[in-house]
Amino acid sequence: MKPFLFFLLSVFSISNACLVIQYSVPPACACKAQKLDSSNIFKNVQEDVHIYFYNVTTSIIKAPELKIDDCSVSMYCEEDYKLFVFDTGNANEEFFGEYPAEGFCNPYPPQKWLVTTNSGELKEFNQLNGVCVKKTICPCTHVELDNSNGADYLGNTDYYQTTLKYYRFSQSNITVGADGCQKTRFCSDGLTRLTFTNWEPDTLPAELKNWIPSNITVPAGILEICCNKVFYYFFC
Repeated sequence: MKPFLFFLLSVFSISNACLVIQYSVPPACACKAQKLDSSNIFKNVQEDVHIYFYNVTTSIIKAPELKIDDCSVSMYCEEDYKLFVFDTGNANEEFFGEYPAEGFCNPYPPQKWLVTTNSGELKEFNQLNGVCVKKTICPCTHVELDNSNGADYLGNTDYYQTTLKYYRFSQSNITVGADGCQKTRFCSDGLTRLTFTNWEPDTLPAELKNWIPSNITVPAGILEICCNKVFYYFFC
């Protein structure tokens, strides 16, 4: 028996006798997620999204907390804010409320997030765009504008394109009551407060221009336009 075993070893080399197993390494996770607030939400979510229009535009908003660890994700809101998540291109929208949006990235193309909804089902998202909202009992929602987000809200108006974008303008100073509503509003020294509403934006610039002297200097005094829809747009 032993001579036969030595004969086999002489025929087959050690390398030929070993079984080599190769494992396929998955590609790196590259699913995208983005935190939204008043500075970038208009660029990433269209107004025809049902949840967005009826909830986000009538609420105080801020960016959520976002944690990505390798292929897992957790997006959530703190305090008494509620989480809304939107997909790229508005393909999906989901209300998570006080619960986090948690899931993982499928690393194989096309890479997508698989997130567990409040109902327990897995939902696909090309990109997680999240925003935290807090409902307010204030009669009108206000949005603070400065040079970083002014074009997002007012860029389609003639007044912005011909006048305002050439100026440096900043957010106004406000004091807020316990109910989350503004109590007082004022500008820093040397700045003048202007107020827009989103009511018939194409006609408002003409009214505003009546306050602008021929040399396009921002006028002294305060221009107030009554709120009759959703937004006050404030800037100094």
